[in-house]
Amino acid sequence: LTGERSPLEPFQQRMYLARCDAQLGEKTAAENNWQRALEATGGDVQKLMTLAAYAEKNAAWEIADTSYANAIKVAPHARPAYEGRLRIAQAERNTGQIHAVLAAMLPLWPKDTAVQNDEAYTRLLLNPPATALQEIAATAEGLVEREPTSLPHRTLLALVRLRQNRPADALAVYDKIQISPRALTPSALAVHAAVLTAAGHAEDARIEQQQIPPDSLLPEEKALTASLEK
Repeated sequence: LTGERSPLEPFQQRMYLARCDAQLGEKTAAENNWQRALEATGGDVQKLMTLAAYAEKNAAWEIADTSYANAIKVAPHARPAYEGRLRIAQAERNTGQIHAVLAAMLPLWPKDTAVQNDEAYTRLLLNPPATALQEIAATAEGLVEREPTSLPHRTLLALVRLRQNRPADALAVYDKIQISPRALTPSALAVHAAVLTAAGHAEDARIEQQQIPPDSLLPEEKALTASLEK
């Protein structure tokens, strides 16, 4: 890789060197080679996506995010680049960045119910002004009406009811719905446990909270069940 006759393209040569440096514990050299790899892409979308995917795989979050962001600048509808930025923000438990990416995706894919749901959910986690709750509630109600068996949609609606200080209505959101154990994400469990607590079922909430894997929640989701850990 350090030779002058490498058969690889320059950006590939530098990204592989960056991984070697990282494995050898040479942090500064790794950072320099990641940066040189980024520069060597020359703004080519395919090269940027290749670099971003490799950097993401190696937990070089900053260079991966920058590469995906640069790809979006060149190709604004490159959905895999947005999804890459989402994965990185999720890996870093950065709720604000997750919401920012989803907010950028929503105008491009306005009919995508998953994007609608997740944008509203992360916005709700960030404690928006009271005036936004009615809008988010309308979005949640519409999504549940369209896809009544969707647990993410029910989770959004339950959380907005909780934010509106309507714990009984929040708990009622889960009535008459059968949930597959495979659909029980940490986020869904955290919101349901918070609703149970607010509705006066603290012991049931505590049992449910114990099912949530450690370090699997966003900070704002963890705060929902913080009282159960005491």
